[in-house]
Amino acid sequence: MASGVYLTFFGSFVFGTPGFPLSDVPLQAIAEDVAAGRLDATPSRVFGFGEIREAHRVMEANQAGGKMVVVLT
Repeated sequence: MASGVYLTFFGSFVFGTPGFPLSDVPLQAIAEDVAAGRLDATPSRVFGFGEIREAHRVMEANQAGGKMVVVLT
């Protein structure tokens, strides 16, 4: 990958376990903060799954400018 381009993924083997139950994660509060504009969660680019090649091209050309999201459409 080019310098400045990062592929990120959150994976946790403790998330949702008895030691860290999903009920302890304030997802509703996070969603409310995003909706109210208190948290900026806007990705720089959103691609449909059919545009995955373009998403890779943008990433590899160091043109992402922030987090990119690929969604199933």
